[in-house]
Amino acid sequence: MALVSGTSSRRLFIAAAAATAFAFSAPVAFAAGTDNKPAEIVAALGQDLGKLAGDSKAMNGAQRLDAVSDLLHRYFDLPKIAANTIGARRFRGLSEIQKADFVEAYTRFTIASYIRRLPQFDATGFAVGAVSDGPSGLAAVRATYSGTQSGQSVLDFVLTDTPNGYRIVDLRIDGDISELAVRRAEVSKVLDDKGFDGLIALLRDRTAALSEG
Repeated sequence: MALVSGTSSRRLFIAAAAATAFAFSAPVAFAAGTDNKPAEIVAALGQDLGKLAGDSKAMNGAQRLDAVSDLLHRYFDLPKIAANTIGARRFRGLSEIQKADFVEAYTRFTIASYIRRLPQFDATGFAVGAVSDGPSGLAAVRATYSGTQSGQSVLDFVLTDTPNGYRIVDLRIDGDISELAVRRAEVSKVLDDKGFDGLIALLRDRTAALSEG
């Protein structure tokens, strides 16, 4: 579920935003890479999502919440994703309490979005391809996904090497649609229209709607 508009079902992988301290509003150049670890991370995400999609049918709500939360924290850098969804400069201008409130609210929204879309995922339609290297420790992994409701999409996962291993920090759909840019635009609009408190309230409302639906 988008904050201000509809969201396509093919965006199952989206953690609802992405990026560390770099801005992806401008293109980032990648060259063929030699480290295969980023591809292993993306392949493992697909496998774990497929397994969880099946296992979750026998889970209650609390178990499903815990399982999806664990998976997302394992493969995505959620605090940094949240910070850069609101924008590095705007995030720095928040108080420490506001920063914590936004990271928590955005992370809960992301987890609820994944739980809602999880039944749609079919791991047999997910294939991982080549790895490319970029600046500042970035790596890109190209994959394809042929979902039952979405047709085939080309997915470029952008990862960064952290002390805890590679983590996904952005997703580009069909070569040029950055999820970071989409989510940042949505969040910026809400901030401009409703202010910080309005943004937090909307995130919580959207999370509750996803959880109830």
